[in-house]
Amino acid sequence: MHLNPFAISGLSNTFIYLPLVLFIFIKGKSKIARIFSLHIFSALIWSIGAFLIGTTKNEKIAYQAMNFSYIGVIFIPVFLAHAIQLLIGKQNRPFLYFIYSQAIFFTAITLLGLLTPKIEWRFNSFYWYTYTHWILLSFVLFVLIATIAHYQLFTYYKKHSTETMEDVIFLSMSALGFIGGISNWLPTFGLNFYPYGNFLISINSIFITYVALKHQVVEINFVIKRTIFYSIILALLSIVYFIAVFLSEKIVQGYFGYKSFILSILIAFLIGIVFIPLRNRIQRLIDTLFFHKSPAEIEEENKKLLKEVEQTERLKTIATLATGVAHEIKNPLTAINTFSEQLPKRLNDKEFLAKFSRIVGHEVTRINDLVHDLLAFAKPAPAHLQDTDIYKLIDSTLELLNNAFVKYNITVRQEHGDVRNLVMKIDEKQIRQALMNIFLNAIEAMTSGGQLTVTTRILGLEDLRIKGKNSNNTQVLNSSIPQILEVSISDTGPGISTKDLPYIFDPFFSTKDQGTGLGLSVTQGIIQNHGGKLYARNNPDGGAEFVMELPITTDKL
Repeated sequence: MHLNPFAISGLSNTFIYLPLVLFIFIKGKSKIARIFSLHIFSALIWSIGAFLIGTTKNEKIAYQAMNFSYIGVIFIPVFLAHAIQLLIGKQNRPFLYFIYSQAIFFTAITLLGLLTPKIEWRFNSFYWYTYTHWILLSFVLFVLIATIAHYQLFTYYKKHSTETMEDVIFLSMSALGFIGGISNWLPTFGLNFYPYGNFLISINSIFITYVALKHQVVEINFVIKRTIFYSIILALLSIVYFIAVFLSEKIVQGYFGYKSFILSILIAFLIGIVFIPLRNRIQRLIDTLFFHKSPAEIEEENKKLLKEVEQTERLKTIATLATGVAHEIKNPLTAINTFSEQLPKRLNDKEFLAKFSRIVGHEVTRINDLVHDLLAFAKPAPAHLQDTDIYKLIDSTLELLNNAFVKYNITVRQEHGDVRNLVMKIDEKQIRQALMNIFLNAIEAMTSGGQLTVTTRILGLEDLRIKGKNSNNTQVLNSSIPQILEVSISDTGPGISTKDLPYIFDPFFSTKDQGTGLGLSVTQGIIQNHGGKLYARNNPDGGAEFVMELPITTDKL
């Protein structure tokens, strides 16, 4: 096998056509989609054949490959013309009968070996067709059918597209692909022109497919992202760029006659540098066609949009906080105001004064707690990181709640595997508060008894090392790659309502009669402030589970 530009063009076209035909055939359910996929499949047959023709020096294999691939060539314009007839809704049956009949006729001619009885070695690279009247007639019909099909498609979109200029440009570029395909016949007609036009064939299908999918012509239930075809075209541009460098280096090598591999690499590198400005200019043109802006303008616009989104989210948060504060403060103030109005009339009523003192004190405490939580949520204190044994921190936090566990008949179960001591750089007070908030939520969910399970595991344990072989078995990070400690806290309570689950971390969201609704918001803020994550889910067997992920690091966050 030897590679030459023609073989490379066949291979590159195959890589482009194969995913296109599979995508449209699988996704498309309409008749247009099926016919259009056959058009691309025909081009795929030619591309595979071109690769085989370009890589073999065996005359018999080349002849078989040429007959195989030419059948694809025969049907390329036929299926395209049929798909366009279905698109415009004006099927010319005599025309369709004619184009299919001639395709079947030339397929038979090709299979019988009458299209070209012999082939010849051309361009010192591959075997190629020799001239016959059958090939000339086939060429004329190919050009005629392709021209009619493109004219009908161009006219249809000019009348129906709301983005006429863009579609006209894309369809004009698609016609360039057919011109490239037509150039492949020139050597057969005695013109010593290398079939470089084969590189352009895939451009036709790319642009026609883009326009068809964009306007849902093939009725594929798929949201078209321009970046898909943008990436394909840039890939094609890169292929053409490297091929241009490769061919230029071969021309230079043939002129000067050097054979050094290192010299070839150096000259190819220099040629590549020369071609870079042209490649960049073409890419800027493609950027303008697809996005109507240069990359610099797109980046600037994205920055402005990001600022607008951040401003909108900030205002949304402020509105939520204002609404929540007003609601939470209103109830305590109402109680205080009611007792204050009665106080002048009942100064001698000891029972009233005692009740007044108790209730006002309680409501003031509620407001104070609200202000404390609000400050913690709105302006969290910076984390003071220090070496802390996370397992000891979990144990000591659970011990603080022993009375509550006994009171509500809750058993505590811990599962930490073999590791019982892990030193991490965290803010001990903040993480204790986060754990406490989740533990208290679990207790409130199991006032009739249950089980609280705390499970920990290290994600990526293989990247940790044991520091020494002391009795504490302390583990520390031995890599700059962050590892994750996962702390799972689950209960056997009723779980979280499906409709409430997406909102439990929102400020002031609460399903309880008491509380500010800021506990989980503050907890999530603490974990995020440590570079971690906090999420909740329901257990399949019942109960809720909160999962805390903290990065293990010995460096300052």
